[in-house]
Amino acid sequence: DTTLSLKNNSDLIWQFNFNNRFGKPYFHPLCINNSVLTSASPPDHPWHLGFWFSWKFINGVNYWEYLDDYKSEETGYRSAGITEIVKHEIIKNPDFSADIHLQISYHPADSSELLEEIRNFHVSPPLADGSYFIDNENIFKPLTDEVILDRTPVQSEPGGRSWGGYAGLSVRFSQDYTSSVIIAPDESENYKKNNWLYMGFSTLTGETAGMCIFQNLKFSTPNTSWYVINNPDIPFFYYSPAVLYDGKIILKKGDIMHLKNRTWVVPGKMSKEELQKKYDAYTNSY
Repeated sequence: DTTLSLKNNSDLIWQFNFNNRFGKPYFHPLCINNSVLTSASPPDHPWHLGFWFSWKFINGVNYWEYLDDYKSEETGYRSAGITEIVKHEIIKNPDFSADIHLQISYHPADSSELLEEIRNFHVSPPLADGSYFIDNENIFKPLTDEVILDRTPVQSEPGGRSWGGYAGLSVRFSQDYTSSVIIAPDESENYKKNNWLYMGFSTLTGETAGMCIFQNLKFSTPNTSWYVINNPDIPFFYYSPAVLYDGKIILKKGDIMHLKNRTWVVPGKMSKEELQKKYDAYTNSY
C-alpha cells in the first residue's frame, strides 16, 4: 500500500514510496551495483527525499520544508502546504519495468485545492550493464483563478540568498560518497542552461556510479536552470533542473503546464560522449 520495489534476488534495485510519513511520493533507494545512490531525510535537510518532486511556494505557502514543530520521527513530518495523493495506479510489467500514475492535489492544510497534478512515471527494466532510467511527466492544472509558483529569491533579486532558486525535480545523493564529478555538454560557467547534467561519485565499493537527468525540451520552461550543490564538507550533494530558478511562474485558470524528464542511473565512469549519445537517443524518441 505504500511502496513498490524491484529486486534481483535479494538485491534491491529501486523503491518507490507513496502515502508515507514524509508527505510526498519519492524514489529511495535508487541503487546500482549494490550501491545506494540516494539519501532520504538526512539530518541537515529532513525534507530531502532521495529522488523527488516538490514545489517551494504555492500562493505564498511553503510546500518544501517541514514546519518547525513537525520535522522529526517523534513529531511526524508536516508542511504548511499539503501534497496529497488522491489516486494512484501501479502497473508491474513482465519485463520488470513499471508504470506509476498519480493524481496529486496541492492545498494549504486548512484550505481547498489550488492545483491538480497528473504525475506519470515509467521505470525501465535494468539493462545488461545494470543501468536503468526513470521517465517522469508532470501535468499541472490550476483550480483557482491564479496560482503563483515561486521560490526563495536568488542573489541578484531583492532579499536574495546564495542558496535561492530551488524547486521541482531533485536528487539528494548519499552522504557516504566522495570524489564527486559533474559532466555537462558545456562545462564552462554557463553549464546551468545545458540540456542534461550528470553527477557521479566513488561509491563505498570503490566503483563509480551516478545519475544523469535529461530535459525534454518540448516540455520545459525558459526559467529552468540547473541548481547544483557540491559540498563534500557536510557532505551535501544535490542537483535539480530547477524549473523556477530564473523566476516565478503564474498559472491562470484554464492554463496547463507540462514537464518531462528522463533520469538515467548509470554504473561506471561516464564520458561526455557516452552521455550525449544517451541524450540524443532520448530526443530522437519524442
